[in-house]
Amino acid sequence: MATAEAIERVEPTEFQARAGAVPDDFDLFLGGGRGGGKTRGLLFIVLRHGEQYGRHARVLIVRRHFPDMRDLEAEARYLFGAAYGKRLGYNAQTHRFTFPNGAIVQLDQIEGPADFTKFQGQSNSLIVVDEAGQFPDPQPLDLLRSTLRTQANIRPRMILAANPGGPGHGWLYQ
Repeated sequence: MATAEAIERVEPTEFQARAGAVPDDFDLFLGGGRGGGKTRGLLFIVLRHGEQYGRHARVLIVRRHFPDMRDLEAEARYLFGAAYGKRLGYNAQTHRFTFPNGAIVQLDQIEGPADFTKFQGQSNSLIVVDEAGQFPDPQPLDLLRSTLRTQANIRPRMILAANPGGPGHGWLYQ
C-alpha cells in the first residue's frame, strides 16, 4: 500500500514576511547579521514571484563564487520541494529549477565584469544577489541590471542581501 508523501509546511518568520510584503514596484536590500533568515526570505520572494508570473517569470540568483552557492541551492531545493513536491523540475548540472507553471529559477555566479558575457542577451524578471557584500565593486551587478526586462506585464526587480563588513560594505552603505 502506497503512502502519501509527507511534505513539511514551511512558514516565513516575521522578518521574512515583512520583506515579502514590500511591493514589487521597489528593489530591495536585505542587510543584517548572519542567521537572520535573509537567504530563506529571498527564496520565499522568488517562490511568490514564480507563482505570480508563471511562465513569464525568469529569476536569476547569483553569488560571486559558485562554491558559495551550495547552501543556498540546498535551501532552494528544500523550500521549492516543500511547495511542489515531485512536480518541481530540477537540473543539478545546470542549477536550474522549473516550477510546474513554467517559471524558471537559474542559479549562477558572476565574479567580475568579464563574466557578464554569459548573461548578455538574457531577459530576467527578477535578479537576486545573495551576499552582495562579497563584491568589492558593484560593476558586475550593475551590468546584470541591464538584463532586467520582460515582455509580460511584470515590473522587473533586483534584490540584494548582505552581511555587514566584507569587501563591498562601503558601496552598499552608500
